[in-house]
Amino acid sequence: MNNLRILVLLSLVVFVTSHQATTLKFTQLLIRKYSSSSTLGKKGFQHLYNDLIQDVGAEQQGEHVPMAGLPVPEPEGHSDHHSMELFHNSANYSTNVTCLNPGIIFDHFQVNSTFDASILTSVLPLVVVNIRNCRLLESESGEIMIHTKSRPSTGEVWGYGIGFAVLISLISNLGALLAPIMDTKCFKHLLMFLVSMAVGTLVATALLVLIPEALNLLVYDGLSEEYISKMSTVCAALLFFFLSERTIKSLVESSRNNKKTSKEIIIKAEDTNDDLLKELNDVEVNGDSDVVDSHHGHAHYDKTSVVSTVAYIIVVGDGLHKFVDGLSVGAAFSENLLTGMTVAVAMICEEIAHEIGDIAILLHSGMSMKRALFCNCIAAVFCFLGVAVGIVLGETTSANHWIFAIAGGIFLYVSLVDMLPEMGMAAETAVRNNSSPVFVTCLQLTGLVVGFCVIYLVAAYVGEIQL
Repeated sequence: MNNLRILVLLSLVVFVTSHQATTLKFTQLLIRKYSSSSTLGKKGFQHLYNDLIQDVGAEQQGEHVPMAGLPVPEPEGHSDHHSMELFHNSANYSTNVTCLNPGIIFDHFQVNSTFDASILTSVLPLVVVNIRNCRLLESESGEIMIHTKSRPSTGEVWGYGIGFAVLISLISNLGALLAPIMDTKCFKHLLMFLVSMAVGTLVATALLVLIPEALNLLVYDGLSEEYISKMSTVCAALLFFFLSERTIKSLVESSRNNKKTSKEIIIKAEDTNDDLLKELNDVEVNGDSDVVDSHHGHAHYDKTSVVSTVAYIIVVGDGLHKFVDGLSVGAAFSENLLTGMTVAVAMICEEIAHEIGDIAILLHSGMSMKRALFCNCIAAVFCFLGVAVGIVLGETTSANHWIFAIAGGIFLYVSLVDMLPEMGMAAETAVRNNSSPVFVTCLQLTGLVVGFCVIYLVAAYVGEIQL
């Protein structure tokens, strides 16, 4: 008889264990839909709660609505007994009804600021009871508050999209205002900072906004802290190796300069045969006169041709560039206003740096200011065209996620392949022109950090930003 009891008891243990394992497996699948890790954070739990309450047609906002004198539990210092009391009191809707904010529920049951599968399995019954309590309270008050996570309205999408396209187009002509100071040292330092900031915003936007949107990781209006931390580590690695490279190059350049100014070189120069120098100078003067005369006519012809080609390439390339920018902005605004603004901010930072440089190239190539501005206006038309195409595709198809993927690749390419080497060349040129290498490195590093931090703050606090 005792053996039979033991066998039955063991069978029950096996059954319960198997049942719990199956339950935890489904709970883990649920967690993965709202988190990129094996645990669920507060934002993810709130998104899960919002989805559940949206399905039943209502959402309770505010911290709590106590009924019939039921004490409202404090979020901190919870215990198992207190949590169970909270659950039983909420379930006793015949006498007391409380509609709790999901944040309070999370604070009562969280361990290390997260829910694992076992905790979430225990909390889900309370969530169901709380949703039912909220509906009861809403039916009594006659107020039905429905939380919808719909996309922006058509008017908002077109309004914001066209508005930012106008802003980007106006910024592209900002170089005209800075034309009088383009040859100054201050302008070159400003341009270095703007290019660096553009690199920071483009890389951060690609890693923290566009790629997550393409992978549908922002479907619940927020990224997991783990993803943000890892992508921030990627950006930190870029900053570290940029700083290391600049430091090494500065040391090498300093070493070369010291060798050139050494006493040994000066002594060699002073011991050179004066007759040989005179002979070489005569050859140089005579040779130069011939070359200059023949080369001047040739250069004049080539200069017109080269300038014409460069200007054409810049205008066409700028037009295509603005079309892609507009396409990305339009698709982003059709998905989410905050995503659209984040992408637009990155575009603006990049446009400021690039367009000032383009204006400078066009002016130095002999093009008049009016003609340069006209070319920029022609290129701006492609930005509006891109916005329109992006909005239409985003609202009528599911192509916006593919657009985000393409834009993410373009952002990384432009920032790391195009603009980052440009930063290096600008720094080397500035150092050769007697600028402090420490100042130049700090200036560029500050621009990178500022650009990254702007996008990081948006990505980290996207759940708290309301538009």
